[in-house]
Amino acid sequence: MKRRRRSIVSVRRLLAAVAVAGLAGCGSRPEGAGPTVGGAAVTSGAWTNFSGARAMEDVKALVGIGPRPSGSERIEKARQHLEKQLKAAGWVTQRQEFTATAPVRGPVAFVNVRARLPVGGDDPWQRRVSTLVGSHYDTKWVTEFLFSGANDGGSSTGLLLECARALAAVPQTAGQVELVFLDGEEAFVDFTQPIGFEDRGFDGLFGSRHYASMLRAQPVEQRPRWFVLFDMIGDRELEVEFPPNSSLVLIDQALDAAKALGFAMHFGRGREEMTDDHVPFSWVGLGVIDFIDFNSYRRAGYWHTDKDTLDKLSPESIEIAGRVGLLFIERLVASESR
Repeated sequence: MKRRRRSIVSVRRLLAAVAVAGLAGCGSRPEGAGPTVGGAAVTSGAWTNFSGARAMEDVKALVGIGPRPSGSERIEKARQHLEKQLKAAGWVTQRQEFTATAPVRGPVAFVNVRARLPVGGDDPWQRRVSTLVGSHYDTKWVTEFLFSGANDGGSSTGLLLECARALAAVPQTAGQVELVFLDGEEAFVDFTQPIGFEDRGFDGLFGSRHYASMLRAQPVEQRPRWFVLFDMIGDRELEVEFPPNSSLVLIDQALDAAKALGFAMHFGRGREEMTDDHVPFSWVGLGVIDFIDFNSYRRAGYWHTDKDTLDKLSPESIEIAGRVGLLFIERLVASESR
């Protein structure tokens, strides 16, 4: 059954209310009480800094580069854009380069871009983080038409760059987070069922499999605890459905965050497992969750077609996903310190 959704006008009004609630307020609330949205107490944090309009500017910049399949010259331009924006936000980056054999294409050079925020003058790469937050930035390799990947690859990458800006102002949270821009999520032919690290004939999830295999070589106590993925979250008719091959506990917590901000109608439990970048991280014991709006985009006929273009996206949708995601992440990081 299709869930009812707010009109875009009422979404804008609610976003404005949330923004006001996120500011230091006055009035009759008890001293020390946080802002309220829809009657629920919500603590201000990085989520209040998130701007869907600003994230949309990054999506436009990426789409302006053109198709960005793995191993192409254009994906290198996308990487340079990521690194420039992350540096401007105060984050330091590290490239995770590797080569893997892809169907039809043969050996392909892939690059995951990792980002951490220096906190207190330390070397961010020498500390353990509790939470990885990821998106894929590649687009599917297509020869029949121009595939810009505005939603599939673009929207979540813009969201992640805006998360970097929003988190930079909250170092106590950002210090526990690594942002991961994954290469090679898209299959070159068709996704194969992910069955584990020993599978050598797979197609798709190249970057996440490689990163997860690096984690497998680390002692358990040095690994992050969670991996949070964003994918295809810019659709005007936002309908995020957490797939059941996410952690059920994390799904509950994400739904609580959506409810706290008044956006519960845009989030729900999916019935269909997703072959997405969260899967390999589950193989090394991380709690994983996938913020993805796949079914509505597929039903509309936009997925992996020349119709996946900027006009199908909404900065309001990106802002809803970003704010809910950041509130969820902030609560997750806080639970690590308790």
